[in-house]
Amino acid sequence: MGIEHILLSAAKNMLQQPAPNWMSDLHARAWVDGTLVLEPSFPFEAEKVQFTMIPLLEQLLYQATGCVIPVSICSMVEDENETPPNYDQYTFDRFEVDDSNKFACAAARAVHPYIRSYNPVLFYSATGQPCGKTHLMFSVANTWLAEQPAARLLYRRGSPLYHEIVECMAEERILDIYQSLSQADLIMLDDIHVFIGHDEMQRLLADVVVELCNEGKEVMIAASCPLQDIAALDSSICRDLIDNYMVADIGMLGRSAIIKLLNRKIDAWNLYLDDEAMQVISDHVTNWPVHIDCICRALRILQQLHNRSGDAEMALKAIQLAN
Repeated sequence: MGIEHILLSAAKNMLQQPAPNWMSDLHARAWVDGTLVLEPSFPFEAEKVQFTMIPLLEQLLYQATGCVIPVSICSMVEDENETPPNYDQYTFDRFEVDDSNKFACAAARAVHPYIRSYNPVLFYSATGQPCGKTHLMFSVANTWLAEQPAARLLYRRGSPLYHEIVECMAEERILDIYQSLSQADLIMLDDIHVFIGHDEMQRLLADVVVELCNEGKEVMIAASCPLQDIAALDSSICRDLIDNYMVADIGMLGRSAIIKLLNRKIDAWNLYLDDEAMQVISDHVTNWPVHIDCICRALRILQQLHNRSGDAEMALKAIQLAN
């Protein structure tokens, strides 16, 4: 039995309903370092599944097999030769700002194609939680595309970039890393926290970033970890580019900002919740936007399955699936 059938069967048993449509669009692509890599039939769904339903998929696989199987989703933006998609939701207007992240937002706004105040810019999370770094980077990307439609943008995730660097080091072709990144005008390197514990790799990446900046390329780096965890990267860049290097912490949202973001997400997902359900979610949501998206995605599936508005019981079930 294929892994796709295992997922669909487990979903039906757990939810007591046929599996949701998005799950039937997933196909097994490969095993990479013990991780199951799934690919959606429609590439634009990859980002949504990647950040919202992976916990559910891993739970289903555990129930079906009795084994802990990490899951990853192929994303259309992992290929260094593809321009990052222009996500409408990733704009500065839709980025919730409060005292915890206003400095990082201001730093991102300063990354402009005509007025380059800082280069490179490193976003990090002192709490180790995802707090909107990817949103900020794509907000910059959308600004660049609006100002310069012909601009070449490149988005790379930490994990595939890490493995590429390992391969290039083994084959003594480090120059290939620089050449692959230097084809773009704006380079976004996300999830660099995967380099934690690998100081040599961090310093090598820093050398590449310095060369890119010296060649006039704009570089943004983001990591969901405290700055000290990527100290080798930080210190190496700072040593060579101290005058233009900007480091910004994206902190955790305050309570009022979380409620405002939650209301906006519920409207965007076309969800219908009673007051008790809203209270339950606001009491349980963590202070990072991805968790809110996870809950909203689960709520939409549950509402479609049960064909009714969301109440407190459904809200608790959605939180359970999202955690």
